Amino acid sequence: MLSNPIITLFQEEEKIVAKARGVRQVGAVERVGGIVFKDIWLALTDLKCWFTAFMYFSCNVGFASLPVFLPTILEDMGFEKVDAQGLSAPPFFLSFLVTIFSTWIADKTQQRGYTIVFLTCMGGIGYIILATVKTIGVRYFGVFLAASGIFPSIANILPWVTNNQGSDTRRGAGIMLLNLIGQCGPLLGTNVFPQKKGHATSKAWLSARHRSPISLYDAQYSNGEKVPIPDSVVQKVISAFHRFKRTYQAFLVPEQNVRIVATEATRNAINGKEFLNLIDRDVGWRVQLLSKEEEGRLGALGIASSLPELQGLVIDMGGGSIQLSRVYDTGVDGIYIGREGPISLPLGAAALSAEISQCKTAKDRDSHRESIVKQIRKAVEGLVIDATASIDLYLSGGGFRGWGHALMASDPIQDYPIPIINGYSIVGSRLLPDGGISKTMLDSHRISKRRASQLPSVQMALKALQTALAPIKLGNVTFCQGGIREGLLFRELSKEIQAQHPLVAATKCYGPPSASQIFKCLKEALPREDIIDHGVLEATVNLLCLHASYPKDIQASSALRFAITGALANAHGLLHQDRALLSLVLCERYGGKISRLDQSFRESLEAVVGPQKSWWAKFVGYVASTLADLYPAGLVPEDEEPVKITSALKGDQDQHWEQQEAATRDEGTLRFVVEVSIAGPDDSNYVEDLAQRLRKLGKRKAQPHHTSGWAMCVDVSVLQREDQ
Repeated sequence: MLSNPIITLFQEEEKIVAKARGVRQVGAVERVGGIVFKDIWLALTDLKCWFTAFMYFSCNVGFASLPVFLPTILEDMGFEKVDAQGLSAPPFFLSFLVTIFSTWIADKTQQRGYTIVFLTCMGGIGYIILATVKTIGVRYFGVFLAASGIFPSIANILPWVTNNQGSDTRRGAGIMLLNLIGQCGPLLGTNVFPQKKGHATSKAWLSARHRSPISLYDAQYSNGEKVPIPDSVVQKVISAFHRFKRTYQAFLVPEQNVRIVATEATRNAINGKEFLNLIDRDVGWRVQLLSKEEEGRLGALGIASSLPELQGLVIDMGGGSIQLSRVYDTGVDGIYIGREGPISLPLGAAALSAEISQCKTAKDRDSHRESIVKQIRKAVEGLVIDATASIDLYLSGGGFRGWGHALMASDPIQDYPIPIINGYSIVGSRLLPDGGISKTMLDSHRISKRRASQLPSVQMALKALQTALAPIKLGNVTFCQGGIREGLLFRELSKEIQAQHPLVAATKCYGPPSASQIFKCLKEALPREDIIDHGVLEATVNLLCLHASYPKDIQASSALRFAITGALANAHGLLHQDRALLSLVLCERYGGKISRLDQSFRESLEAVVGPQKSWWAKFVGYVASTLADLYPAGLVPEDEEPVKITSALKGDQDQHWEQQEAATRDEGTLRFVVEVSIAGPDDSNYVEDLAQRLRKLGKRKAQPHHTSGWAMCVDVSVLQREDQ
């Protein structure tokens, strides 16, 4: 390489121009061919070299990590894996254009510093948007700003170092220092972010469930008299907080992600303020005391987080109070709580138990019951509920969950198969059994002695609620696990994330590469969209290949229990019907051959969803099995059109298919026509097997007794596409 192009390459006139430019840039006329050690020392003591080195380091943190983690950021926004890879390209292309333009502007104006300031501010704004905004479109715009700010900054910092030094030696020393410090940035950038989330700054919460058997409400009553929270109880609470502090520190949870809130029992405590001050002093946590309105709103949001959708009357029962809210699920626009807001009443499970214990005579109990009815009726009137229509109830809180477990223990489905209380639904007529609280209800292993002692007070509250609601008819009653804790977390999510189907969100991490294409195939195989919830179909596709690596003997059994006691057992927000339906579909996807023990479990799940849904679960499972055979890796080749399965119901189209059960079984007036279009003969074996299974599914003798023989005649035709 030539040491000095001025000497060797240029003409005399060009040499004059080159020398003039050298003077303008670095103040030197002639270049020295060797190393000047004095200039090395001058460069190392020049603050400009250190400033640019640390600027290079900070920009390199994002420069090295953004390309690595950008697909993860986009997946966290809700995009499919393949789409996330494609959407990574536009921000980088824009940053390329900005790099060319910004370096040209900096050279033209001789203002490289101002250019770098502008670019780094733009990149910083992009990262702030990613950290604080939840809307998908705005966050994606933030990616463009981040990429267009960080990458061009690097391209401008490098020549700035050489422009700021007056000799070759000083320029070389400056570049050496720049790389020595700056190239440490990628080491930090590729390790500072979590592996799964990358740059994605959406908050995540770790749930380490430790419950302390402390009732602040019970602790404030001694022989029917209200007293301050005893010192012994205060010390137990502080000890529990210290234990929790060790727990979250062990999980490396940042302290700013920990929130402590207090509700009714602390709000009304005689020494509530002193109690909170002691926690602040001994633990170092400032407790947020919720107002009645905020407690009710967060409780309603917690219940909303427990279900895919809800619309009706939400009631959260704590120890000292209950909160009633009228809640509307508006889908993508989020959860809307009626303008009248949550209404709080001092009718918690512990409070009612204490009041009932003070009733000495039947007259006292009747008078107390009337008082409760009046309070609830006034609250219901304030919620403006339409008296001409039925209303669904959503019940949460320890007292109501205990009642739900009691009802589950006496459910008409013997050995009820789903032991999770969240998402357990009953018809309104079952809310208050005619025989009252039976021994079977009390013997449920899921009800503690304390909860069992509160069942009479919960029953009284529900009877008062039923009386106060009259003549409004109760629709379905659903028991929920969510409360204030879940409401706090749910409130932090964007509306787009809140609107996601919980079953889809819980299974997305298992999704195959071509999930969207396979889902389209599965959806088109059904004659109507209202037959099976799309969330169940998407979850089926996401789990299509999950159990394929299991031993063949246990694939169907493992899939059958996956949503009940498997990895989805802790998934928040799932209805029992969705869990049962997904379990039945996955079981059939792997052939449906299970042990006798699992057969009785499957029959119980079929009882949960009903005979019609059970039939459709088999149909979807058969189709999913064929799709898994055709695409064992969950990947549809780019040059191949997926198999196309379409179907239609032939018969009386004026009636919903569920209303034609008798006609289907006895008269055969409704037929199910399935048409399968394949690309070529290589797929014919798999498709012919599907056709045989579907034809068999349409025969009454193929239906077990517990599904009442519900079936439809199925006509299947297999076609080869003409364009192949």
